[in-house]
Amino acid sequence: MPSLLPVTGAWRPGDPVGGRRFARLAVDRPFVLEGGGQLRDITVAYETWG
Repeated sequence: MPSLLPVTGAWRPGDPVGGRRFARLAVDRPFVLEGGGQLRDITVAYETWG
């Protein structure tokens, strides 16, 4: 049975931002997937080095 605990080290809303940057996608219209599904209001957290 899968665990309901979050992945260790994963960032979650409410955690300190640190050096992360955020990009928001599909805010005004959905992001359509090949299989016909849709994603809306996506937030991608990322870090860059160098």
